Amino acid sequence: MATVLYMGVAPQDPNIDLPPGVSAEMLDGGMNKSVDDLKNAGYQVVHFLPPIMQGIDELEKELQRNKYDLVLVGLSIRIVPKHTPYFEGIINTALKYNPGQRFAFNTSLESTLEAAQRALPL
Repeated sequence: MATVLYMGVAPQDPNIDLPPGVSAEMLDGGMNKSVDDLKNAGYQVVHFLPPIMQGIDELEKELQRNKYDLVLVGLSIRIVPKHTPYFEGIINTALKYNPGQRFAFNTSLESTLEAAQRALPL
């Protein structure tokens, strides 16, 4: 079964900025639906939401324990300018532990499954 590490931001994390027009409830509900969609499509998913300030350290620990076929980085990490260093850290850390790592990037909460299918068809 194809494994996916789905990275996002926890809506309750006080150190994040939510994307414009998105509430914490919308983000939480959308991410949970995305996880369900991925699982229903046949992917094995780990939904990874470390506190953004400790995120890279937590990611390193996770990638030392487990290898993933795909790292899917959510839009909530990429669209907010202050999260850019975190996004760069995710990419660089994933490549450090798996030089051939595949990545996927959704363009909305609704496009998460499509992003995974593009990068890692089953």
